[in-house]
Amino acid sequence: MPRIAVDASGAIHVAYVAMDELSLRYAVNAEGTWEGETVEVFPRGDVYFGMTVSTGGKPHLIYAWEDSTSDVHYATKSGGSWSIETIILADGKWRAGYSLAFGLGGTLHELHSEPDAVWHLWNDGSGWQQEVVTFQQLFYGTSLAIDAEGYLHGTYALYGNSSLVYITNESGTWDELVIDWCGGDADGDDARLMLDSTNAVHIVYADRSLTGVRYATNASGAWEIAKFDPPRGWDGWFVSASMGPDDTVHVADYNEDECSLFYLTNASGEWTRRRLAGFKYTVDQPIITDAGDIHTSIAQLYAPGLYYGSSDGVTWTMEEVSTSLLASLGNVAVGPDGTKHLAVASDETTEIYYAEKAIDGGWQLATLDVGDFAIPILRTDSLGRPRVVYHKRAPENHVVYAERNDDVWEYEQLLISA
Repeated sequence: MPRIAVDASGAIHVAYVAMDELSLRYAVNAEGTWEGETVEVFPRGDVYFGMTVSTGGKPHLIYAWEDSTSDVHYATKSGGSWSIETIILADGKWRAGYSLAFGLGGTLHELHSEPDAVWHLWNDGSGWQQEVVTFQQLFYGTSLAIDAEGYLHGTYALYGNSSLVYITNESGTWDELVIDWCGGDADGDDARLMLDSTNAVHIVYADRSLTGVRYATNASGAWEIAKFDPPRGWDGWFVSASMGPDDTVHVADYNEDECSLFYLTNASGEWTRRRLAGFKYTVDQPIITDAGDIHTSIAQLYAPGLYYGSSDGVTWTMEEVSTSLLASLGNVAVGPDGTKHLAVASDETTEIYYAEKAIDGGWQLATLDVGDFAIPILRTDSLGRPRVVYHKRAPENHVVYAERNDDVWEYEQLLISA
């Protein structure tokens, strides 16, 4: 899965895996134009990695390829060149689930899982140090957040009894607490851990054995769990969560058997669960504006239909963008003047589309490019002009950056794959 981060200057950093040559790649638009390069080429397998960006805009990556013979590498870029070092030598153990975050004083922290342990690595500038957080039999997922006082908070899934476990070093040593027993299949990689403005912990996760979405928090001083078990069907396979500026939690959840998209929120002070749409839908990761409004795109699976959903936290509005387009997942953005933007790739034709709706107008849909595409990433700049990055797999195999200025689209080829 790609990683994206925005630094303090507004530059966008993207890291991703190019499967055609088994390489880890990185791109940034710090100087106003995109520059991309290969960080490292791997001899085999997929690459598991995590990325974060320092306040000075320097990228930091930790990664390994997916087998037990891989060293774990740390890479950072300074002065125009990459510095790569081995921080864990291969020892026959399979490692994954790399989560990175910066703490107080610029110390870089990392969590990852092994078949029998969760490890914490950190570097305060004097070299890498490491410690075992816990010895357990694990799935591959971790999550990590650091509070305003510099304490670490994370999660992992305990394989032996399928429990979701919360970990923290607030006491000066690592403490762990089983938050919930999730039956047969709790996947820690699906957990979303968030910290609110008071450093309270909020976790959204899936309980797949009971086919429900769950939410845990210690905001009241004691752990509380809300369970949203549907009457039937697989719930929680596709879960996205975000926290608004007022510390409210917003969740998008797809139920496969009910063929429905649900929205959950605690914005009213109590949890509400609402069915947004039926049939089979996919939903983009929602964005939340400074005002707390929620925006997302929704596409029907295996049938025409593309929609734009928005909410003020109370009422949802579903807008029909196209009834004839067979679309995959899209990406949305909202300009400073309230103009709505959407970029989406077609599942039926070799086209990528861009749609726009001004406050006083209707949706305008047009072809942005022709080729075989992956899901686009869409942003707007401070003037509300759309900028799109996408992987054009055919006929050429490269990454493209497109921007619109004065109603004219301009295209720039960023990275070329062999």
